[in-house]
Amino acid sequence: MFGKELVEKHIRPLEPVPTDIPPSGSLRHPVRCLMFDIYGTLFASDAGDISLAREDHPGTQALADLLARHSIEKEPAALLAEFYAAVKADHDRSRKTGIDHPEVDIIQIWSTVLGTTDLEKVRAFALETEMIINPVYPMPRLKEFLGKCKDSG
Repeated sequence: MFGKELVEKHIRPLEPVPTDIPPSGSLRHPVRCLMFDIYGTLFASDAGDISLAREDHPGTQALADLLARHSIEKEPAALLAEFYAAVKADHDRSRKTGIDHPEVDIIQIWSTVLGTTDLEKVRAFALETEMIINPVYPMPRLKEFLGKCKDSG
């Protein structure tokens, strides 16, 4: 299972938390580019503290089930500790080459952590893990907003 079916299995509506900041500003025409922050702008995120170390975290059992389905004999907390250590090591390597704000190749990280080069398995595992530990949902009226952006050229 990958793609749409996998997302539909895990996706649940989330409501954004309103801010105390009133809308302001105006556009100067012509608009040539729109840039967005993803979380809190295009998608509501429920992650908060994404650590599954607590036994009562709602994602702990789902991640344990995912590990069992993939025949990975690790506890959720141990897997995530290994994952975060791999991300940190990758960031440290990049910083030593002069990259101040490094990004990781998440598929490469998971491939290393899972010990496999089976890209289909790695991609499916990475997507489902993300859906479990960092649930997201499109912001209200996102589809309409993006449609208006497209229609306006």
